[in-house]
Amino acid sequence: MFRKANFFMALTLVLSASACNNSIVGPTTGGGSGGGTGSPRPRPAEERDKVCLEELRAVEIMGPGESQYLNANDLVTITWEAREYCSGFVATTSISYDGGVTFQRLAQAKNALAAAWRVPDLDGVRPVIEVSVDDGNGDVRTDRVALANGILVARPAPPHRNPGEHD
Repeated sequence: MFRKANFFMALTLVLSASACNNSIVGPTTGGGSGGGTGSPRPRPAEERDKVCLEELRAVEIMGPGESQYLNANDLVTITWEAREYCSGFVATTSISYDGGVTFQRLAQAKNALAAAWRVPDLDGVRPVIEVSVDDGNGDVRTDRVALANGILVARPAPPHRNPGEHD
């Protein structure tokens, strides 16, 4: 009976070990280059016991929102959230001024979660913002936001008239 219990315990361990797939990225220990002891250096608390699942990876633009009004020459911060990227990523931010037909690269940076954009003087144009996140291994996730309101351009004020004057 004891042998059967040991056999089933060993079988359970083997099956659970083989059930792991390569899409799970678990915690790693830092490579030690200090002291020559070969022991790993301690990891920061935010890196301990972190598990990232590739199947849950996503990028989502947080701002500006679809209904936000933009004025020409404003400096706008485009922000996004990149989920389940434990090993890092490269984010590329692009803007389209023709409804998404063509895009102009605004910024590209490693592990970035925001980019600055100077709104151009294009009266009435409705920009499309795109953020792509690439893990460097061929996994690219993209999100787009098409702004519902056109860019507002300040118009010169009419000349000041004296209310006592009539045409």
